[in-house]
Amino acid sequence: MFDKGAILSLVQMYDFVKVYVEKVSTSDLLKNDCLEFKSQFSRSTGEIEPWQIADYKNLRIKVSPTQKVYFSGSVHKYFNGGEHNSNDYSFSNYRHTLEMLSDELGIDSKRCWIQNLETGVNLRDLSSPTSTILDSCIMTKRKRFKDQVLDNGNYRIAKLSQYSLKAYDKALQYNLSEEVFRWEIKNNKAQRINKDYQYTLKDLCRSDVRMKLGNALVKSWQDVLFVDSRLIEKSAPDERFLVAQWSNPIYWENLAKTSKGSLKNRYYRELDKCNKWTGQRSTLYNEITEAITDKVGTFYN
Repeated sequence: MFDKGAILSLVQMYDFVKVYVEKVSTSDLLKNDCLEFKSQFSRSTGEIEPWQIADYKNLRIKVSPTQKVYFSGSVHKYFNGGEHNSNDYSFSNYRHTLEMLSDELGIDSKRCWIQNLETGVNLRDLSSPTSTILDSCIMTKRKRFKDQVLDNGNYRIAKLSQYSLKAYDKALQYNLSEEVFRWEIKNNKAQRINKDYQYTLKDLCRSDVRMKLGNALVKSWQDVLFVDSRLIEKSAPDERFLVAQWSNPIYWENLAKTSKGSLKNRYYRELDKCNKWTGQRSTLYNEITEAITDKVGTFYN
């Protein structure tokens, strides 16, 4: 983990947000020239929904019938005019994004209370293709990574109770010429973010908050059961069955079902054996660990 006295650079770290905006003038918002609010038609009821909704540069702004305001979307994409989030997104970029919200939409970041938050990093110049990395992500905290196929790319996701972990092929998603691997936490429940304090978008500029979220991003990768998918072919014939077994999430799920109780059970003994064996034969996992740490842990003077 990072030195507690350090300040994270926040490179590439913040992306999707969902917030509640308090004390904002809904009349000014509804009259804003940047926004075109519409009401949606419900096919199930045949009625016009009372919510008013506007889409702007990848942000969706919603005004409730009681004049409450919410918005969601990628702050990274918003900064890029709503186009993409494949490039680096620095701390100064994020601060400028907050200024854009104020200048363009009249939204004060100190009034934007976070309900959901996505953090992640884009990694380039790794020694292995992103496809190899995705194939090697097996489990995390007894939850398997499952393939998700999109029209413009694919990723692997592990869903836990309060958050999900995503491993992306970012180059495939945006048809980029270089390999880009994205590692991402999607916080599904507000209490995971706001355990001790209710955070606003402005609070994400604070060094202690950046430290907390940066540490969580690194720790989430350290919790991954990672078996380099190329080890099966590289292993001796008598070891290939063992590697194939470790690469199979069903093996670990079955092992977990029959191994409850003490941490010194068969599941954790096997996990320790797997990590030691694969770690001695592949440096890819540690390479990615260091890349994530470097990406979110740059120090300021």
